[in-house]
Amino acid sequence: TLERGASDVFDATQSKDWNVARAIVKRMSAAWEIVRSGEVPARLEPQLSGALAGLADAVDRRHAPEARQAAIDVARWSLDLQLRHRPVTEIDLARFDLWAAQMLVDAAAGDAAAVNGDFFNLDYVRDRIQRALDRADLTRLNSELEDLNSLVGDGDLTAVVDAARHLRETLAGFQRPS
Repeated sequence: TLERGASDVFDATQSKDWNVARAIVKRMSAAWEIVRSGEVPARLEPQLSGALAGLADAVDRRHAPEARQAAIDVARWSLDLQLRHRPVTEIDLARFDLWAAQMLVDAAAGDAAAVNGDFFNLDYVRDRIQRALDRADLTRLNSELEDLNSLVGDGDLTAVVDAARHLRETLAGFQRPS
């Protein structure tokens, strides 16, 4: 609920659908209250609680860039929480998508240095997920990362936004080998 909700809030705040974003954050908060009443690692609880509070605040203030960043933060912490229950490869695939989302936020903010760092992280996580992809998907991913690397190197942040969106769409369509 937290991971999917964060993704949905990320999208809703992009389109400035604040009523939808607020309703999703409310469901996320209720789900988190249930989860945290059980066994949650001591170091994760304050991080996830803080990230969720930051998301709620940014959505209440209708501040899209901050809400999108907070949604990424909530998703990252929720993945850390899920790592105990899901295969590492699934978590890494989700992390890869979050780095592409982070690139969207940083490019929209005009932060070329952060975009460069986001690309480094995408490249690094790609090395961890490549065994989880079939050959065709891996070839497509590598091709898109090469194109993205060129755009990042050129500092063309408008094109980076388009390429990062396309990368996320491509990743969503990947077939996992059985």
